[in-house]
Formats: sequence, structure tokens, C-alpha cells
Amino acid sequence: MNNNENIQITKEQTLHKMLKKHEIVIPIIQRDYAQGRDNDNVLEIRENFIKDIFGRLSENQKLKLSFVYGTEEGSQYIPYDGQQRLTLVYLLSLYLSEYAGERITIKINNDTENILSKFYYKTRDFSSDFCAYLTLNKDGFFRNNILSEIPYDKEHSLALKNAIINDNKFFSAWLSDPTVSSMVNVLQTIHILFNKQFDDDIDIETRKKIALDFNRKIVDGYVFFDWCSLGKASDSIYVKMNGRGKMLSAFDNFKNTLYGILNDLREAENDKIKELSTQKGTEKEIELITSNLSKLKDFELKMDSKWTDLFWEYRTSFSDTTKDNINIAPAMMNFLYFAFEYKFCVKTKKFFFGKGEAVRWLDENKIVSFLSIFKEAFKSKKDNVPPVLNIDDYIWVNNLLEVLYNRLYKKDDILLINEYTNRKFFTEKELFISLCVQNANYDYRAHATAAVYYEYLIGCSSFTQTGSLDKCNDTYKNDWAQFVFNIMETVGFFNSHYNDLINDKHFYIAVSEFISRAIEIDKNGNLSNIMMSYKQEDLDKLKENYTLHADYQLQEEYEKWKLVNSSEDWKQAISKAESIPYFNGQIYFMLEASYASGVPKLSIFKKLIKTVTSLIDSEDSSKFADDNSFRRLLLCFGDYRIDSRQSFSNTWSLCESNVHDGTAKYYLWRSLFDTIYSKKTEYITKALLALCNNDNDMKAAIKNSKPHSSIENWQDVIITYPEILQYINPFGIVDTYDVPFIITAWNCKKQIRPEIHLKNYGINIMLYGLYRKLGFKDDGEISACLYKKWKLPSGQIIEQIEENFFKLFEGTKKIGEGSFTDIQKIAQKA
Repeated sequence: MNNNENIQITKEQTLHKMLKKHEIVIPIIQRDYAQGRDNDNVLEIRENFIKDIFGRLSENQKLKLSFVYGTEEGSQYIPYDGQQRLTLVYLLSLYLSEYAGERITIKINNDTENILSKFYYKTRDFSSDFCAYLTLNKDGFFRNNILSEIPYDKEHSLALKNAIINDNKFFSAWLSDPTVSSMVNVLQTIHILFNKQFDDDIDIETRKKIALDFNRKIVDGYVFFDWCSLGKASDSIYVKMNGRGKMLSAFDNFKNTLYGILNDLREAENDKIKELSTQKGTEKEIELITSNLSKLKDFELKMDSKWTDLFWEYRTSFSDTTKDNINIAPAMMNFLYFAFEYKFCVKTKKFFFGKGEAVRWLDENKIVSFLSIFKEAFKSKKDNVPPVLNIDDYIWVNNLLEVLYNRLYKKDDILLINEYTNRKFFTEKELFISLCVQNANYDYRAHATAAVYYEYLIGCSSFTQTGSLDKCNDTYKNDWAQFVFNIMETVGFFNSHYNDLINDKHFYIAVSEFISRAIEIDKNGNLSNIMMSYKQEDLDKLKENYTLHADYQLQEEYEKWKLVNSSEDWKQAISKAESIPYFNGQIYFMLEASYASGVPKLSIFKKLIKTVTSLIDSEDSSKFADDNSFRRLLLCFGDYRIDSRQSFSNTWSLCESNVHDGTAKYYLWRSLFDTIYSKKTEYITKALLALCNNDNDMKAAIKNSKPHSSIENWQDVIITYPEILQYINPFGIVDTYDVPFIITAWNCKKQIRPEIHLKNYGINIMLYGLYRKLGFKDDGEISACLYKKWKLPSGQIIEQIEENFFKLFEGTKKIGEGSFTDIQKIAQKA
């Protein structure tokens, strides 16, 4: 629908009032009536819908069923959107009037006819014939008040349906029409749910009175629509309306639930205004409530016009859309689910569905159920029920869609990049589409990114009293994108490898708290001013809510912005460092290495940029250029290994970038460079500075950093004989009780054996050093003999007792013992 089309709206009009003026004709192009389909999801939806209507009528509460879009063509009104809701109200009124025995009639061609006979389908002749069969006085099914004779208990769950299809005026061929079949099923559901309201001892006359009361309320406007007349119809209207839930009514029910909650909230707010108006000193509070209600005045209309245009603009980007299958309903539902879920999480300080139970994109009906929970919570107001979404949440969603429409609809994409290095973060279209597309897995990372960035956009935009967008300040958008990107890249990387969802410590709540405080500090979103206004204790408190690694990255961002604020040179240098692709903005290790006299030095930091860049493979930025050489350089300064987090204990990794085992993602170098491993930072600092001081020449750095020439520990063996690293797998080195240090040969590049048994198939590092020191060559086929004992060609046996203590045996007789150097001399003599 074009946003500029002339839309005439008739507010709060009932079905019966429209039928007095027009025939309501469901056009041929429309989909079949779908609310009566035979599957569990649709049954749940229609039962909830009918129960809600009966509940409203019982409590004398009005129910608005949103907008109906269509055109007036002579005496006919042709609806293009709202068909499912209209048909349900038609069937409800039909059932209740026939049950009560009091039809609403109208003069048609000098005959008195049921007013509901002016509602019919043109989709097929069978549909039209069935509608006539139900409503025409002479031949209709409901003659002689037949409903009072049809049972309704569980044992007769299909009694009404069977009575209809077995009626001698019913043509069995009609059941081949999906609309007819659905109508019959819905009438059966209405029959069961209406009678379920009563105890078994309630007589038929009492039931008839209730049915009469319900129907009169429907006629009098307790159930109503806003009717939109669009003028002359265009093809685009048909296509777009049918592009929002073509075959199933899930989107209709989603909207109804969404609007139903909103209407409940409006009623509650209006009641609050009435209550406050009787009290003194409440003018400002009343003014605020009135302003909020004004902002949501056209929420439903914009959902069905302006915002539909936005999603339609990107229809080809949604995964389930093809040239012949245009359906933007899942995209709209996915996006709105993100928005309301985020506001819910902020409010409750928890994830509603929790780990492992998150709603999957492909199940539209779960999203409907998600909103239904809020509706029930609002009605029950129980202490243990999560709080319902409030007016502020709807205003936030309204403002978000206003901002996005203004920025994305028929506009050039907004590329978010670093101004110095052209490092790309994301584009606004990419972010929007990522929230809409259907994926097999729930994308928390995209949601968290959007939460931070969209909060900034909304917070730094100006809105009119009615909620429409006035202007948006773009001055600092790239800074915010960089801030978001750095945190999300780190969180996304480590959580994918630690198998942790980024909502584990309520990331959303931290986002909300940070942005709220940020916008209070600077309405324009100047991240530099915002960061500088924080004190460390403020940051520490905020970090309590952040998830694994996000708190460390937030601290890093804080430290970097202090430097950025100090000079333009620092800003450019940090931007350049963040653009090193392997680390994606996580560069705190470089800042720590640049410290001199207690503060980071720009001159050292600039040299470190070149040094760190030299570590990365120029052809594949996901790898280090030479893992083994950098391992050796680090070992020059001590045992830098990190916990490899395996199920068996005492397993430590030397790190790796070219992972050859799918389970070994934990041991990438990034884990070592992450500040979470602060105890290992000294090794990174020393190694980087050694490279710097040797003009980034790795061989020279190793040669000049080796602390001694003799072999005193396992690190020295690896430094001296790097060939041993060809046997290592990503799980690294295992500390055991009998043999302190071995390299596991399981699943390694030079496999010794296919099975898994560390004790028999590991290589003892110190024995390997002796093997090489005594002049034996390594042709890449070292056998399993170098585990704990090694039998020399002379027949003598060397056994390792401790890390650097050995014994030499001839048979069972000990002929020597001592350190690596001692045993080497003894063995050479032997």
C-alpha cells in the first residue's frame, strides 16, 4: 500500500452497521477462511480468540478488532485485510442469534431477511452457497431452533459439525471447499465454548437469554472495527495484504493479540486519568498519560500501512520469499518479537523463555503465545505472573519503527565505518534484515547488537507529540557502531566457543541501563563525553549485569576512550589497531604492552601495531603467520599455556590458529590475548616487546630472548627442537602424576595411533630432548617408545622421575642418575 493513498477511516463501526449500508463480499482474490483448519496450532488460536470475546461480553467490556481495509464499490464493501476477523464475528453473531431464536433482520427486495445474509464469500460458488444455506430463513440449517437439541459435552465434541454435514440440505461436495470446512469447524468450536461457560444444571432457557444478551452486545458495538476505505483498489494493495500471512491466519492473530494488549492498556490509562482528575496536583501526571496515549493513536494504522511498506521494501531479502511466494508476515513478526522481547527482558531482568527454550523463528504461533502470556498477566494481575508490557514499551516500538522507516524506506543504505581506517562495522539495512530473516537458531548476537544501536538511535532522535519522527542526530552514529561492534565481536566470538548464550548474565538489562544513563549524560549521543563522565566504580556496578567477556570488553572500551579523548593521534592509532582483522577490536593486550612509567606510550603503541600485524597471515587473516615460532618466543619467557577446558583434567593448550579439530575452537590464540587471562599477560607483553626490539624478526627475537643455552625444562626442549611441535594437537600438553609433561599424540597432525589412550601414546618432552641431544634424528615418525622410558640402542634404559631428573638402568641395575645434562653425559659415555 502506498503511504500517500487517501485512506478514509470510519472509527468504531460494527459488522451489523456496515451490513445495513453494504453487502460485505470477500473477493475472489482473497485467501480461504483459515481459522477453522484442523491442526493444533490453529485450534489453540481460535479457541483463545473466541474465549476472549466471550470473556469481554460477560464482563461488559468492549473489544476492538483493529482495522479492516477495503474499498466501497456501489452497494458492496470489498475487504482486502481483516477477512479472518470479520468471518469470525459473522459466525459468532450467526450462532448466538440462532441459539437465542432472535435474528437481526433487514428488508431486502421487499422481503425480510437475516441481515447476516449480506455477508458472503466470492472465493468459490460453494462458499457463497454455504453462506446462503446458513443465513436464508427458508432453507437455512438453523431452522426450528435446532441448536437447543444438539449436545455439547466432551462425548459429543463433533455433534454440531455432524448435524450440519448430515443435514439433507447440505451438499457433501461443499466440504471440498477449505472455507466451508473451516466455517463448520469454527461453528463447532463456538458451540462447545459457549456452553462450557455454564454448569450442567443450567437450563436451555437461561442459556438462550445469555446468547441473546451476547448477540445484542455484538450488534450494539461491544465488538467493533475501524473501517478503512482506500478508494479505488490497486494491484499493490492485494499483493501486500496477501503478503502478510497468505495461507494461515497466524499474523492476523498475532496482530489481534498485540492490539488487544494495547487496547487493555489504553483502557487502564483512561481509567487512571479519570481517577487522577478527581485529585489535586495531578495535572502533570494526567498530561503525561494523555501525551503517551496520543503517541499511540495511530499505532494500528501505521502497522497496516507505513510500517508494512518498510518490510515490503526488503521482501526479497527475507529467506522464505521468492518471486512466486511473497510473504512478509514472518519478517514482521520476527522483528516485533525482538522488540517486545527486549523490553520484556529489561522490565523483568530475566529472559522469559530461558536457555534452551527460546522461541525459534520458524514457529509463528509460539510468538502469538508469547504475547498471549502478557495478555493473561494483565487480566490476572497475579504476583507471580510476569508484568504485562506497558504503554512505554509500545511507545518504544512505535519510535523504533518511525526511526527505521525514516532511515531505511526508499533511502540509501547507511554504512557504519571507522572514519580513519574504513573498517566496516555493519550497515543499518543488514542489521534490520538480520532481525527479520528466518533462521534455524535464535540469533542473540544480532539482537544484542540491535538493542544497543537502536537504543542510541531512539535516544538521540526527536519525536513530535504524536510520536512521529522529527529528526535524528547522526553525528556520532559511527562511534556508537564501533562501540557496539567491538563488544559484540568479542562476546560473539568467545560465547560461540564456550557454548554460552550472551543472555546468560542479562546482557539486555545492562544495555538498557547503560544507554539510559548515557542519554541522560549527552542527548546527542557523544560517546566520548559519555565515557568520560563514568567513574570506575560506576563501570564496576554496571559490569555486574554483563555477560561473559562483555564486561571485559566494556572495560577495554572505557580505557580506550580515555586515550581517544586525550588526543587525535591516539584516536587514529587505536582505530588502526582495531582494524587488525584477527582481533576485531580487542586490543587491550597492546595497551598493556605499551605501558612505560605507569601510562601507555603512543610511540610504543604505534610500533606494536606493526608488530601485531606481522603476526597475522597476510593471505588468511583468521590465522597466525607462524604459530610455532610465536609459541617458541612465548616459551622463552615461561609457561604461557592456558586451560584447554577438556573433560579430562590437567590439560593445557599451547594455542593454535589453524584449528584442524572441530572440537578445538577453544584454543585459538584469541583466548590467550583476551584480558580474561590476565595472569598470562606478562608473556604476551614480553614477547611483543621482544619482537619490537628486533624489528619484528621472529628468529632474532627468539635467539636474543632465550635465557640460557642448556636444557633445564620442557620449554627449552621445544625452543631448541621445534620439530616436536609437529606432534602436538590443539589439546596441548597434559600434566600427569607419573609423567609431568607430555605432548598428546591423539588426533595430531602426525598421528601415531587412531585410538584415544593418552598414557600409551604420548611423547615425553624431556625424553624427546634427550633423544635429540644424543644425536638421533626426527624424521616425523617418532614411535610411542618416548613415553616414560626410552630404551637406548645399547640396551640401557632412561627413565624420567621428575621434570628434570632421570635414572639410567642397565637391566635392573641403576648405573646413574641426575639432571638432563648429567644423564646426557652418562648416556653418551655408555
